[in-house]
Amino acid sequence: MAYMNTMTQPEKAPIDSKDVAWITVPAKQSAETLAVLCEDIEAVLRVNPYYVYKDKWQKTDNNCFHIEYSNLSNEQEVKQDFCVERESPLKWIIKYKDSLKQRTILEIAPTELGSKLTIIDDYEGITEEEKETRQHEVDKSLKAWGQGLHGYFLRWHRFSWIPGWKWYTRKVWIPMKPSARRITYMLLMIEVAFIGLFGFSMLILWIEQTYPG
Repeated sequence: MAYMNTMTQPEKAPIDSKDVAWITVPAKQSAETLAVLCEDIEAVLRVNPYYVYKDKWQKTDNNCFHIEYSNLSNEQEVKQDFCVERESPLKWIIKYKDSLKQRTILEIAPTELGSKLTIIDDYEGITEEEKETRQHEVDKSLKAWGQGLHGYFLRWHRFSWIPGWKWYTRKVWIPMKPSARRITYMLLMIEVAFIGLFGFSMLILWIEQTYPG
């Protein structure tokens, strides 16, 4: 499987694995602030624009879950059980059961401009024969997931000070299907453009009335 690091320059694989894909997502937040945001693993996973969840998450044990979703990147219907381990204040490991992808590592590190989140999908751990027969299960959404998280982090950095923004994002926007998010965003942009046009028209009217002739 090809290595992947699409949001920064190519670099050495971040873990010792022969079958791994990864992406690094820059963020404006400090590492500690970004860690607080990433504590909500459900939100981090739901931001993936290729995952269309069928129902609410089912908690099966302490930090273990069952989820069902359509993965539009490989056209697979997925029923998945996994557990989340927090290895350090800045690192989580998602371990999957009966999955081609063995684990996903989320690791945050500080940078000069804020921080970065590295997402690592590790496929090492099953036989080459099984990998060959299950190639159709390879998750091709990693790049889009990273781009989605980059936008999520950036909007949170810019707008989380607005009253109600955090509640809306967590309780309304995150649970939406990806298509509903896109429609909502387009409607919001149209509304913003309309308000801007209205404000500009009122400014022109005020100027004409204030400075006639």
